[in-house]
Amino acid sequence: MGPYRFIHRHFSALSQRELYDLMLLREDVFVVGQKITAELEIDGLDPECVHVIGFDAEDQIVATARLFMDADPIKIGRIAVSTKLQGEGVGTELMHYVHHVMAGRAGVMSAQAYLERWYSRLGWQRKGEVYDEAEIPHIKMVRPGTSRVDAAREIIIDLGHARLAARAWGDPDAPPILALHGWLDNAASFDRLAPLLPDHYVVAVDFPGHGYSPWRAAEANYHFIDWVVTGFAMADALGWDQFSVLGHSMGAGVASLMAGCDDGRIEKTILIEGLGPLSNPAKDAPANMTKAITRNRVARHATLGVHADFASAVKRRIEAGAMEEESARILLERGTYPVGDGVRFSYDPKLRGTSYLRMEEAQVRAFLGAIKSPVLLIRARSGWDFNPTMMKERVACVPDATLYSLDGGHHVHLDTPEAVAKRIKAFLVGDTGTSP
Repeated sequence: MGPYRFIHRHFSALSQRELYDLMLLREDVFVVGQKITAELEIDGLDPECVHVIGFDAEDQIVATARLFMDADPIKIGRIAVSTKLQGEGVGTELMHYVHHVMAGRAGVMSAQAYLERWYSRLGWQRKGEVYDEAEIPHIKMVRPGTSRVDAAREIIIDLGHARLAARAWGDPDAPPILALHGWLDNAASFDRLAPLLPDHYVVAVDFPGHGYSPWRAAEANYHFIDWVVTGFAMADALGWDQFSVLGHSMGAGVASLMAGCDDGRIEKTILIEGLGPLSNPAKDAPANMTKAITRNRVARHATLGVHADFASAVKRRIEAGAMEEESARILLERGTYPVGDGVRFSYDPKLRGTSYLRMEEAQVRAFLGAIKSPVLLIRARSGWDFNPTMMKERVACVPDATLYSLDGGHHVHLDTPEAVAKRIKAFLVGDTGTSP
């Protein structure tokens, strides 16, 4: 049976059905199979955890694990695979996905002793002697951190209803910048740019459904306007009264609307390859809604394909949007996870759906005209093929805008970060120079 797909969600985001089936699986494995008492199995700690869930081809839960993401190192537990599938490789796929969620941070677990060799093959190391837990021999095992970016720190942004993964650079007491990535990208979009802004505390988030952040519930949607609300919620959770916002592509559209409805918290707005969201004429709304309902019905039940290896996934990403190979590798180190002998993109397939309702162009321009903060707009000369008339008119709406065009493609900030950082640093200190 297979292939298998994996998701991870905080306890608060689990649907009733997911929680029910998850607990049934654990009861079958631990209480029935291993004779652990129900009182020990249900320890009251699940609400504190992110839960990894594996589904088979019939969408039945066949594997699970829980992670205490606030612990340092991350504490892993309740690793369970359906008794019908043990020995079939599901556990290995489960642990590969657990490692994906760990995002390079160190981990610790209390493992059943007979599984020591198996965990060792997955990069875990034994520490200490065998001990009894629930009358079963256990050993402590650890997995060292392997984060690729030494200067970055993996953090969790707790919104209450969701816990989002993020990467942070710099001194938390420095002026903060909230960095927002593009569609189907992730926080690694800023891996090469953020370290070049050392005078600021840069926090790049994985939007819901992207990177290491959990997918939204099966019945939930990804509405563009929700990203704007999420942006301010993240700033609230980080305790920021004042901050600047930096966005690329879709993230630039989000940042544009944030700045347009800001009540004075945003100090500077930096937009790369984007100014406002996509718009549609009012007369097209019914047809667009019809199209979205059809397309989203398919996306809701889609499973992303498996690529033969990481190099194949990188090639596919480059084909989808021209960028340097190293840039694609950086994005996919955070945006894929192993599946059997191959890899799969980790974003929620529902993200490939279509917006049910878009703003009219007049609404977009109203937001742009309401921006109070200074705006830096960086365009790539070989980037997205924006409608030049529309873009010129949008720029004219912004009260205080500086526009630069730089050599490069749509991911110019990843491909040539030094040139982008030079313009951003000058803008942040108030030296905008001349807009070419």
